[in-house]
Amino acid sequence: MIGGIVANALLMALTPGTLEVNLQLGSGVNRTQGVFFEMFTTAILCLSVLMLGAEKHLLTPHAPLAFAFTLMSMMMLSIGYTGTGMK
Repeated sequence: MIGGIVANALLMALTPGTLEVNLQLGSGVNRTQGVFFEMFTTAILCLSVLMLGAEKHLLTPHAPLAFAFTLMSMMMLSIGYTGTGMK
């Protein structure tokens, strides 16, 4: 938590003015669909971390690359629907 607070303070100090964040649902997507879509994409990301990070396998050294690919693909998938607010 302290790291997040420090990172926020640094971001606020390095950027002029206020930050404009515009996360909006896509056209034809209601709030319930947006919540479930975000839950689905976040669950996939969590499962990839649990499965790739916990299992000892030949591909374990490449797990960070797989995490990044999963995050990128989930963000690209959801940007049109929810504005990619994955947490």
